[in-house]
Amino acid sequence: MIIASLVCVVIPRFNNPKDPDDPVDNSLDAFNQVWKYLMTLTTFILTFFLNQSYSLWRQVYNISRSVQGRTNDFGMLLATHAVRDAEARKLIEDVAMAVRVFHAFVYASRTRAYRVLHTDRALLRMVQRGVMTQEMFVALKELDISPSNRVYALIEWIVIQFRVGLKEGTLEGGYGFEEKYLEKALLLRSQYGTFADVLDARIPLAYGHFVQVMVDVLLFCAPFACYRDMELFSIPAVGILSLFFSGLLDLSKVMLDPFDLEDYCDGIIHMNVGVFIREANNGSERFYKGAEHLPKSWLK
Repeated sequence: MIIASLVCVVIPRFNNPKDPDDPVDNSLDAFNQVWKYLMTLTTFILTFFLNQSYSLWRQVYNISRSVQGRTNDFGMLLATHAVRDAEARKLIEDVAMAVRVFHAFVYASRTRAYRVLHTDRALLRMVQRGVMTQEMFVALKELDISPSNRVYALIEWIVIQFRVGLKEGTLEGGYGFEEKYLEKALLLRSQYGTFADVLDARIPLAYGHFVQVMVDVLLFCAPFACYRDMELFSIPAVGILSLFFSGLLDLSKVMLDPFDLEDYCDGIIHMNVGVFIREANNGSERFYKGAEHLPKSWLK
């Protein structure tokens, strides 16, 4: 708007509106025609860019929900196929604890805000709060893997607990039950791995840079292009154009960072990972508590 104000002050000093062949006015008319073509092209590309950004944001959200759903599948399968005794309950509770630790490590590996959960201090605090046992803490420290790969270790532990339960008779089920449980475990591993595939290749740098240049050129030229038709009204018009075009571009950039990994527009519309973790914690206990008491006639 400052440039638009300067244009409104300077141009009247050089042009002659009464002269139909005035070179300044003719130049502004030609400039306005080119700018309109540029505006049409920029609008199309910018809206498409925003749509691509939202698609990525939605894809990351869907992956988060899918990971949460697969761990809920573990809880339901175990709760409905476990015998009704203390050993079976302990097995289910151990798996539920592993699921809670798994979700904590998922977002510790993929987000900046929760990366601290991989530190020894955070792990010890998790032991004190009952999120994991001292035995689990020792086992994690003895693993010769990077902190980001602890997620896969938790999936393996969950599968091993399942195998032990089948072997000892704590879990009852045929080959279909075993196949379905292992299928969910492999699908969980695959969906977690998709996080990296999506976030590491969000959008080509050249594409984002090109859209930025187009918007900058459009808005920089707007005061000169709008003056010929609007004169003083070009000042608020340029402000409105800047608000919407730069706003759409900023919104697109923010949606390309769903987990707030960058320092751009910090904390605007990033996903609240804490909600995912709390819901996963609740889901880890939901199913075995739901199957804790059944009608007596159903237990034949």
